[in-house]
Amino acid sequence: MNKQPTYSDSESALETLTSEMILNILEEEISDPWDLNSWESDAYLSELEEDFALCDCLDSDELASGTERLFSHFNECWSNTDSSEVKQSLWKRFGQFVPSSQLDKITAQAQNIISLNLSPIEQLIQCVKPLLNHWSEDDLQIFARPLIYAMRGSSEFKQAPWDELSEIDQVRLTMKIAHEAITQLQRQNSQTISGFDG
Repeated sequence: MNKQPTYSDSESALETLTSEMILNILEEEISDPWDLNSWESDAYLSELEEDFALCDCLDSDELASGTERLFSHFNECWSNTDSSEVKQSLWKRFGQFVPSSQLDKITAQAQNIISLNLSPIEQLIQCVKPLLNHWSEDDLQIFARPLIYAMRGSSEFKQAPWDELSEIDQVRLTMKIAHEAITQLQRQNSQTISGFDG
């Protein structure tokens, strides 16, 4: 059977702990290398910088091009993440009606459009224009207005397989999908930006 600690054992342990803590406090402190107010840390950090100086091995042009490639890669990763979530959402909603290649094209085009400084109706038209290149911009504006200005019936679409839709219904559905893709991507970007700010 284990021996139960007595009150005197606890008191002795507390005294030992207290005396050790006081000794630690009173000992000469070792300088923390990350304390930026200490001169020792300045020497330590300078030594680290000398060991890892990119400027010694790269000229400014190489450093600039490397940085550009790095940030370009970051942007690709970020945009791929955003568009994959949007693709999944669009596939759930429209996948049974629209070919996946069409959804991929709309999502990719929406990804390219949202960074441009365009009005909402211009964004929508520029998003679908490569897919509907035989339609004039004036005609596409007619289809875009109900979606942008939230007119009655704008959220409805004929639910039938793509091949069975009339050309006008295909345009309406393409506009509807593009509008949702742009809206979702903008929402994701604003949430990401507010996440960085917060």
